[in-house]
Amino acid sequence: MRVQSILSRSGRVVGAIGLTGLLALSAVAPSGASTKHLEAGLSPFCTTLTTQKITTVSPGNTPAYKAYVKAGVAYYGKLAAEAPNGSVKSALQGLIAILKTEEGASTATKLATAIAHDSKQFAQDLAAFIKASLSCVLSLP
Repeated sequence: MRVQSILSRSGRVVGAIGLTGLLALSAVAPSGASTKHLEAGLSPFCTTLTTQKITTVSPGNTPAYKAYVKAGVAYYGKLAAEAPNGSVKSALQGLIAILKTEEGASTATKLATAIAHDSKQFAQDLAAFIKASLSCVLSLP
């Protein structure tokens, strides 16, 4: 049961970020506004952030979680390349390093150990990323 709760951590966090972005978009976008119109004035970071499709993974399914993490590494890598400043880039690089460690775990037990070990740093890096994400969402036209 502990492994399942740990494995669902990233899905809940990414889903919360995506939900925040979607709620903000729906609050500021006029009815029927196209996404392309909104993207026209956005930075590459904000465009990537607001156009990413959010998916989740079944808790406790280690192979599916590892595939999910691999996709997350690519997504966060793109965001890091487009980061609005050095602190956000550093936070995203920290998240990427942690996710790569999780992706490399060979068993559910090792995965749970890696997640437990990195949870404090993950929370700090995630907080910096969320702050930048909210700043992006709040700056939408």
